[in-house]
Amino acid sequence: MNRTLGYILLLGALLSLTPGVCSARNPISDFMASIRYRRAYQHACDAHACKQSEDYDGAIKSASKAIKANRGYRYAYELRAVCYSHKGNFKLALADCNTAAGLKPSTSYIYTLRARVHSALGNDMACIADCDQAISLDPKSAYSYGLRGWVKMGQGHHETAIKDFDTSISLQDDEGKTYFWRARALAATDNFEAALKDLESGAALDGWNHHAYLMRARVHADMGSIAKAIEDCDRAMAAAEDSPEPLNTKAYMLCTMPDEKWRNGTEALKLAQRALEICGERPAHILDTLACAYAELGRFDEAIAVQQEAVKKRPEHAVLLEHMEAFKARRPWRE
Repeated sequence: MNRTLGYILLLGALLSLTPGVCSARNPISDFMASIRYRRAYQHACDAHACKQSEDYDGAIKSASKAIKANRGYRYAYELRAVCYSHKGNFKLALADCNTAAGLKPSTSYIYTLRARVHSALGNDMACIADCDQAISLDPKSAYSYGLRGWVKMGQGHHETAIKDFDTSISLQDDEGKTYFWRARALAATDNFEAALKDLESGAALDGWNHHAYLMRARVHADMGSIAKAIEDCDRAMAAAEDSPEPLNTKAYMLCTMPDEKWRNGTEALKLAQRALEICGERPAHILDTLACAYAELGRFDEAIAVQQEAVKKRPEHAVLLEHMEAFKARRPWRE
């Protein structure tokens, strides 16, 4: 255990003491409290070690013991929330974030962490609000600017998203995914050369992983280079066979491209269904792709039913509503 981290964990335990628990007039109570806080600290150390080795179940178990020993130990809630997120248990993660956010003193980290969880749950406005709060507490929170930009980009606010990405990169220029995110926003505003440059910068930092291939696929699609876009989707699928995103991205292209020669509704439907199987949940953007695939095959009643589910999950997304209107008019969607 890193000595500095040990001091931080112990300080967190001490700062979380509830006023009135310790009193010079009650030495026995003080002694018992000190035992609980030392126990909480040790459990937190164990949880951190498990998290570092990616034993998230073990980390959750140890963090829970730390919380039981000291209900006001904010770090233990934060640590458990991170581990719940890694396991995809975002509702449990959100509950821990809410508890941690209610403990003093406030820090930008807990709002950034909760913003990530809100983003995963599709709570866009709550995510942006937490990013705003994190930035107000720490104006140099590069990740908060980047995450806020990502959510705004998903809402179609590309220009404001680019400003957030610019700020994030100015604060921390060695985070590859921020370049990938900005590349997508730049491509959406037809700034293709800058987008490709950002992709190269991101890949130089993080390598050509499946995220990089997917971003380049979307840029190529925006440029009208569909063959290159599909090739990059295939590279992404090969690089991350258990990820739903490459499947979903390729499926969407195969059922929404304007040029008929690139469309294949049958394959798009299979890919979208497989993406949902891998995901385990039913996120709105994959449901949207599934609905588009049904529409491409002329199965509009099924498209409408699926799209209704997507809209219910993310009612603030104008694109989902536009797709719904097309399906109700018995028209497949075209990009």
